[in-house]
Amino acid sequence: MKTLEQNTSFYQMKKYAADAEKSFSDFASSLNDFGREPGEQWHAAADEFNKTLAGLREILTELGGKTSLPSVRRKEFISAISSIAGKLSGMRKSLRREILAACPPLPDILPATAAAAAAWEKYEKESADIPDPLVKRESFQRLIQRAHNPASAFKLAILPDDDYPEMLISFGLFFPAQELLRHTPLPSLGGLTLEEGMRKNFIKAVASENVPPSVFFNKFVGDVSSDDKERRKNARKELRLIRDSSNDESHGRVPRGDFSKSREMWGVWTGVKNSLLNPDPAYRRAALCALPYIHFSFIASYFPEECADFIFSALRDTDGMVRYKTLRFAVDFLRLARLNHPEAVKLVEKRAGKLVSETKGKNPQVATTARKLLREIAWFRDLDKALELPRSGEAAPGNPPEEEYEISFSIPRKRPFETVFQFKITLLGTEPPVWRRIQVPGSYTFYDLHVAVQNAMGWEDRHLHAFEIPEPGTKPPARIESPYAVEDLHEEPSDFTTEAALGKYLKKEGDLAVYTYDFGDGWRHEVLLEDIVPKKAGMKYPLCLDGERACPPEDCGGPGGYAGCAQAAAIKTVSDEDDEALALLTWLDGWTPEKFDHKEVVFENPRKRFLETMEND
Repeated sequence: MKTLEQNTSFYQMKKYAADAEKSFSDFASSLNDFGREPGEQWHAAADEFNKTLAGLREILTELGGKTSLPSVRRKEFISAISSIAGKLSGMRKSLRREILAACPPLPDILPATAAAAAAWEKYEKESADIPDPLVKRESFQRLIQRAHNPASAFKLAILPDDDYPEMLISFGLFFPAQELLRHTPLPSLGGLTLEEGMRKNFIKAVASENVPPSVFFNKFVGDVSSDDKERRKNARKELRLIRDSSNDESHGRVPRGDFSKSREMWGVWTGVKNSLLNPDPAYRRAALCALPYIHFSFIASYFPEECADFIFSALRDTDGMVRYKTLRFAVDFLRLARLNHPEAVKLVEKRAGKLVSETKGKNPQVATTARKLLREIAWFRDLDKALELPRSGEAAPGNPPEEEYEISFSIPRKRPFETVFQFKITLLGTEPPVWRRIQVPGSYTFYDLHVAVQNAMGWEDRHLHAFEIPEPGTKPPARIESPYAVEDLHEEPSDFTTEAALGKYLKKEGDLAVYTYDFGDGWRHEVLLEDIVPKKAGMKYPLCLDGERACPPEDCGGPGGYAGCAQAAAIKTVSDEDDEALALLTWLDGWTPEKFDHKEVVFENPRKRFLETMEND
C-alpha cells in the first residue's frame, strides 16, 4: 500500500482507510471462496489476517460521521491506519505464496480446443514479464483446480497486488485470465472445463424450445416504441440490468440454482427471434433494439449456432433498419465468436455468401448488406492474421463482393478552434418565417451542425436528415448524408455528416447549404453562412443569438400541416361538436406559433447525441 504521510488531511486519511478496507476485504472474501482443505498450512495465517482486518474496520467505524479531528488525534489515527495497512499488505503477500504451495501439482493437461489453445497462449504472452509467481500460467491453473470456487483463484492471482503496476494487470491480464479460467479442466467437474460444466447445467435449467416470449419482452417492445424518451431509456436500462444479473447467474456469482433472470433473457431471445415473423416493420425494429444486450449475454456465448441462424434470417428482412440492426449485431457477434466459436463464424460466412448469390439482381439491398458482412469477416481475418490468432474460416462460397465504397463513421469529438461560423437558419415554406441565428465552432462537422440546428429550432431528432450544398452551373448539389441512412442508400453520397468539416464546403460569407429534416414531412432549412469571426475569450459555443417563432410540431405534415396548426392555435373557442378541431388542439397541447426565446435554447453535446442515437437504433 502507498505510504500515508503524517500531514495527510482528515478526508484523505479516511478515504485511504476505506480504500484499504475494501481491498483487503476483497482478498478475505476470496480466501473464503477458495475454501479450506484439511492439513493445509495457511489456515492460521488467514485467521490472523481476518483478525487484523477487523481492527481496521473498527477504526473506520470510529471515524464514521466525523468530518475533522484535532491534529494530535488525527496523527494517532494516521499511524494506526498505516501500521495496520502495512501489516495486512505483508500478510496478503505471504498468504498468496502459502496458498500456492498448498495446491497439488498441475497434472499433464492440454487445451482441448483451438479456442482453449489460443487462450493459454495469450495468457502466457501477457504474463511473461510479470515476476509474481502466482501469475504464471501453471500456478494460476493450480489455483483454479484446487479452488472450491474457481472464480476465487482469479481474484487471488490476478487482482492487483503491491508488487506490480495496477494498470498492467487490469488491462493486460484481465481478459486473458478470464479465458484461461473458462478453459482449464476441473477435477470437480470430472475433467470438464468451467465453461463446459456451467454450460451443461445452465442450459438444462434455463433453455427450452417451448419458452414463450417473456412478459418483460412484450413490455420492452412497447416501451422502446413509445414517444416518451425516458420510457425508452428506462426500457433499455431494465434489459441491461436483467442481462447483467443473468451473466452473474451463468458464471456462478449468485446462489446456486437461481436462474430467474437467465430465463427472462431466454424469453427475450425467443421474442427477438419470433419478431421476424411479425408483418409490422415498426414492431420488428423495436424488438431488435434488444440485440445489443443479447451480444454480451450467455446466448451469444452458449448458443452461437442459434445466433448465426438468426443473422441469416434477419438479413433477408425487407426493412432496411432491421437489416442494419442485424448487421451491427453480426459484427459484434463476430468480434468475439471468431476466437471462441470459429465454426459459427464459418457458418455465418457461408450463409452470407449464399445470400449474395441468391439475392443479387433480385433484392439488391439484401445483397448489399450481405456483402458488407462478408467484408467485415474478411477484415477480422486480416486482423487475426496480423496478430497471429486462429483463423475464423475459409473464403465464403458464391460471388465475391463487388466494388463498393467503404463506409466508416467517426464519433464526434471536441476539436480546438479559433474562428466561429455564424449562420442564419430559415425554415422554408413558413410564413411569417421561422428562423434562428446561431454561432458554432469553426471546427464543427456537419453532424455537429445538425445537432445545433435541431437544438436551436426545437426539433426532436426523430427522423433522418441530410445537407445539400449547391454547386455552380448545372452540376447536381453535393449531398452530405446522415450516417443513420447508410443502410438504405442507393447512390454514393458526396460525404457523410460525421466526416465532413464545415470548412470543406462552406468557406466564405454568403455560402449556403440546405438542411432537410424528416423526408416524409420534408422540412427544408436554408443555412446561410453570414460571417466568420474570431472566437471570444470566455464565450461558450455554440450559442443562439436571435430567432423568431416556434418550431413546428413534429410530424405535423410539413409546411402545409404547419399552416393548419398555426390557424388552429389561433382559434379562441371551439364548438364541442367540432371533433376534428378539438382533436387537433388536444394534439397541439398548448403549442403556439409565436412563442420563441433564444435565451431558452440549450445545446447538446454532439458526441453524446451520436452515441445515444446509435444505441437507441
